[in-house]
Amino acid sequence: MANSKMFAGRAPQAHGGMVELEDGRWMMVWSGLNVSYSKDRGRTWSESEPLQTCGEPIIGTGDPTCLARLQSGKLGLLYGRFSGTGGGTLVGYALCFRTSDDEGESWSEEVSINLPGETASNYHDVLFQLQSGRLVLPTRFCPPCRFPELRDAGAYGIFQGCRRT
Repeated sequence: MANSKMFAGRAPQAHGGMVELEDGRWMMVWSGLNVSYSKDRGRTWSESEPLQTCGEPIIGTGDPTCLARLQSGKLGLLYGRFSGTGGGTLVGYALCFRTSDDEGESWSEEVSINLPGETASNYHDVLFQLQSGRLVLPTRFCPPCRFPELRDAGAYGIFQGCRRT
């Protein structure tokens, strides 16, 4: 193996999400909303290009990015975008969600999933779906917070039915 090559082409960048498409190719979307494909299970990758819908690039920082295969068979894409509306870790930063029912050839309209003033942000490629169909997006708390009711907020979880801080 000392003479073998792991990748014959440029591997996609960090901070992205990857899914296997129905035709067996791998699709990776990462920061900046760039996309690459692999036909050989990751050994080589296509040149990166902007992720598009209806022939237009999807605008966003792409950071953080999550790409997941949903139970419906659709692809789900979550990414960040600076805007005049929406909340987020930074003023005017929105976490956006889209779906694709044609293996990423086109995408639904963008939906902002965070509220104005929201101070949580997700990690990279952590979106998943429960058997019930509910989507779960683990996040991190990013102060300062603009909501008074969250001023003393911290991380917590449920363990054996009890809230733990």
